[in-house]
Amino acid sequence: MRLLTAALAVPILLAAGACTHSTVQIDYIDFVQLGGITYQAAWTSPVRPLQDSDLGPVYGKVKVKLEGSQDPKHQLQDGDAAFLTPGTEVYRVNGYRSTFRLLPAMMGG
Repeated sequence: MRLLTAALAVPILLAAGACTHSTVQIDYIDFVQLGGITYQAAWTSPVRPLQDSDLGPVYGKVKVKLEGSQDPKHQLQDGDAAFLTPGTEVYRVNGYRSTFRLLPAMMGG
């Protein structure tokens, strides 16, 4: 399972891409924005494997997957995610504030 933690002052775009002959390439970090907070995927594993009992209620859903987008002027909005499929539910994690940690549903398995 992939945890998402609130990102503080972390740029969302690793590279805004080089504009060469009107071609734009955007490299995103793994993130989702919900409730005005940008969460990025944790780089470390949890201390113990997460169980179903760790899942709290649904906090939000992904609306837009930005991977493959070529719009360098896109302004992040709630529901935007770099790699999560639209419709993916994102859950609160029991024992953590929703302003700190969330967990996306693992679509398709």
